Amino acid sequence: MRVLTTTFGALADPTRLAIVSRLSRGDATMGELAEPHRITLPAMTGSTPAAPAAASLSRPPQLADVTP
Repeated sequence: MRVLTTTFGALADPTRLAIVSRLSRGDATMGELAEPHRITLPAMTGSTPAAPAAASLSRPPQLADVTP
């Protein structure tokens, strides 16, 4: 139940829903996902930790260990 709560909570935001919709059409870089929404890359990467928990996307291993 916790995964569903996290997933639906994330998708309640219109920007996140648009990003998930874009990802359903294929891979995209964080920059490509952020650009149409005028989101900075730090804000974009700051919002992604909840997504893997919601099974929405995963980070490549080389990005998982990067600290801002």
